[in-house]
Amino acid sequence: MRLFFISVILFCLAIPVQSQQLYKGLTPTAWALQDSSGNIISSDSLKGHVTIIDFWASWCRPCKDAIATLKSLYKRFSPYGIQFVSVSIDKDSHAWHNALITEKMNWLQLNDPTEKIAKSWGVYGVPFLFLMDKKGVLLSVDPSYENLIMSLDALIEKDMQR
Repeated sequence: MRLFFISVILFCLAIPVQSQQLYKGLTPTAWALQDSSGNIISSDSLKGHVTIIDFWASWCRPCKDAIATLKSLYKRFSPYGIQFVSVSIDKDSHAWHNALITEKMNWLQLNDPTEKIAKSWGVYGVPFLFLMDKKGVLLSVDPSYENLIMSLDALIEKDMQR
């Protein structure tokens, strides 16, 4: 029994500690990533728009399903100024670029090959989505499709009332 407890303690100590999990109401630390054209995009440049940030990877089967959903959301909500950003965690830049060509995602595409940003945001798997307000504050962390639509509809309605 004592050996069991020692094993559990050693196992827990061996687990790498990641940065804090992000929660609604928090503002993530500033970051900068390369886009698909090689330009450096900073998180500050996203402020001023409600933004959906989707973490994904070219090798991820569920991500491909999520991309189809994002395309329909983009078509529906981008005319209202909702900004879409996809952040790939692909280490292989060729696979990432090939997926961009195949998937035809018409919004900002960034790459986080070291997963530094993904880990600091508490992304524990892909696909993983965040909804941020115009100031860069998290409104929702990995919401369901239905909750995301309700949140976006409410934000648009609120914005139209101003």
